[in-house]
Amino acid sequence: MAAKSIRLVKQEFGLPTGCGPSNAIMTWKNVRKGLGPYAYDVCIATAAALTQMEGANFVLYGPIGMAERAFPACAMTDALNTYYGRRYGIKPKVSNNPLSKIFR
Repeated sequence: MAAKSIRLVKQEFGLPTGCGPSNAIMTWKNVRKGLGPYAYDVCIATAAALTQMEGANFVLYGPIGMAERAFPACAMTDALNTYYGRRYGIKPKVSNNPLSKIFR
């Protein structure tokens, strides 16, 4: 619900938006026990990427220890968004973006 509301708030009010999707994952008790050793990391990364794909200007990913889970997912999401934009003639505002770092 929070991720979907990001786009709606931006369209209606033009304000910067974002949310903390990792809070839901952190309270999900069975993610570590029942879904395998990597499920928690994958869920944190996916929640951050989904939020970003909805147009978030910021993603609250939890304590600083979660950065190594969230940052690569967000960088890849930025790279994909840049690649998609280039396909439609939209150039990135800066040359030092994740896509240029991945494909040097």
